[in-house]
Amino acid sequence: MPTAGGRRPNTSRARRRFVALWFIAAAVVWLGMFDVLISRGVKEYLWRAAEHELGRGPAVTMPEIMGQTRRAAIVDCSIWAALIAGAGLLTVYGRISFRLSRGT
Repeated sequence: MPTAGGRRPNTSRARRRFVALWFIAAAVVWLGMFDVLISRGVKEYLWRAAEHELGRGPAVTMPEIMGQTRRAAIVDCSIWAALIAGAGLLTVYGRISFRLSRGT
């Protein structure tokens, strides 16, 4: 929609800001989920080590458990962050292209 001066408002700056906010949200989700999943891995190691000390399970090492946990956490967190970033891009660019196609 043109402004009083006959010019369109600067949508590229607003678009960049919204995209940046979505990527920040994706990064926050990645970091938060990674922290939660790693702390679960620590609890898993402690649980298995306690079971081994009680004679109820095999011996485990910290690198073994945390290596598995880290790999799984990276994959899971990356999938969720990509979904959030993709939804943000779709929201920002899909809405603008929809407005442009309607001629408003």
